[in-house]
Amino acid sequence: KMSSNKSRGVTFSVLAGLSAALASVFGKLKQWYQRRVRGSCLGLIGLQVAILATGNYGFFNILSILLPLLLLDDKFVPQFLANAILPLKPEYIFSTASIFGLVLAVLSLALFSATIALSLIPLAKVTKFSAKTILPSTAYKMYALLAPFGILNYYGLFARMTTGRKEILIQGSNDLKEWKEYEFIYKAGDVKKTPYFVIGHLPRLDWRMWFCQFEYFSNESLNWFDSFLEGLLKGNNDILDLLEKNPFKESPPRFIKCMKCDYVFASPEEKKEGNFWSRASEPKLYWPIVTLKNNQMCYLLSK
Repeated sequence: KMSSNKSRGVTFSVLAGLSAALASVFGKLKQWYQRRVRGSCLGLIGLQVAILATGNYGFFNILSILLPLLLLDDKFVPQFLANAILPLKPEYIFSTASIFGLVLAVLSLALFSATIALSLIPLAKVTKFSAKTILPSTAYKMYALLAPFGILNYYGLFARMTTGRKEILIQGSNDLKEWKEYEFIYKAGDVKKTPYFVIGHLPRLDWRMWFCQFEYFSNESLNWFDSFLEGLLKGNNDILDLLEKNPFKESPPRFIKCMKCDYVFASPEEKKEGNFWSRASEPKLYWPIVTLKNNQMCYLLSK
C-alpha cells in the first residue's frame, strides 16, 4: 500500500499528464489560429518527451510525436529539410483534380472505412459488445483472414492498468535442491540491477515475459513459453544469447522451474545497500518444474 504522500504524488502526476493532453487536443480544434496549433503540437511533443524520460513505451511515444507534426504548416519546416523530404511540390504529385488523385482518395476512404469496421470485432471482445448486430458475417470472414497479420486490434496500449509489478523468475537445478537464477538483459530480476534506458526499443523476450503474469499454465497462448524453457534445458545458444547471465555455462541444468514474485522499488534503507528493487513477497511456483526425457520436455507435476 502506498503512503498518502505517494498517493497524492501519483494523483498529481496523472492529473498533470491528462491536463497537458487535453489542452493539446482542444488547441488542435482551433487550427485556424496557426500559433495555437503550433503551441499545441509543441506541448504534446513536450509531454511525450517527458514520458520517454520516465518510462519505456517503445515506439508508441515516437509515433505520438510524429502525428502532431502533420498539423504544422509547411513554413514551420526548415527549407533544407523540406527540399530533402519532398523535392517536388505536393500539387504535382497528389492533385485532387487528377484522375490519380481521385482514385487514391476513394481507395483511402475505402481502406479507412474497412479498418474502422473490422476493428470493432476485437474491440467487442474487450468491451463485451456484440458486433454481430451491426456487422455482416462477411466482415468476420475478412477479419479471420487478416487476424494472423496482427494489423487489426482495439488500439489500446493496455486493456487495464495494473498497480503492481510481478516478475517471472527462471531458475535451474541439477538436484532439485540448489537453484540458480537466470538473468535477463532488461527486465527486473537481480534486486541490485539498475534498469536500462531502451527508448524506442521493445526487447521482445523481456517485454513478452512481463505479460506472462496475466496468463497461466493451461493457456494455449503460452506455447512459446514451453519452447523457451525447452531451449534452456537443451542449451540452445540462440535462446541463451537473449539472456544476460547463464549460471550453467558448462552444461544445461537437468531441471527448470519458474517462480512469480512481487517487485517494488527499494526503500531508502535498501538503496544504501545498493538495491534498486525489493521483493515484496516470497516467490511462488508459477509453472510446473520441467525436465528432459528422451530429449523431449516433460512436467514434474508431483513436485
